[in-house]
Amino acid sequence: MYPSENPQGLTFMESLKNLGSSFVSLLGTRLALLCAELEEEREHVIKLLVLGVVAVLFLLLGLVVISFFVVVLFWDSPFRLHAIGVMGFTYLTISLIAGWKMRVFLDERPRFLDSTLTELEKDCDTLRR
Repeated sequence: MYPSENPQGLTFMESLKNLGSSFVSLLGTRLALLCAELEEEREHVIKLLVLGVVAVLFLLLGLVVISFFVVVLFWDSPFRLHAIGVMGFTYLTISLIAGWKMRVFLDERPRFLDSTLTELEKDCDTLRR
């Protein structure tokens, strides 16, 4: 087929309109994917924040009650200060482990808008060919 042949009988303007229509359709699809991913990420963050606040609140309440219990339990003992020190060390260790786990969780998370960016990269590769 020679470049001057036009098998569908389309004019240049009609071909340009078809190209524009395809581009707008492609852009609309990618935008819908972007919106879906943003909504999913927003819901994930809200759920994570609510669960985190509830967990921290009840953890702190539990630690206060347990600390009070241990101090009262060892009040008449010469090991009262040892008990307080062990509780403090235990709380510090737990917080360090939780911080490490949170860092691992954040490092393993997929890239933000991964699907959208992957599809846009595929589109760019297709258009370059």
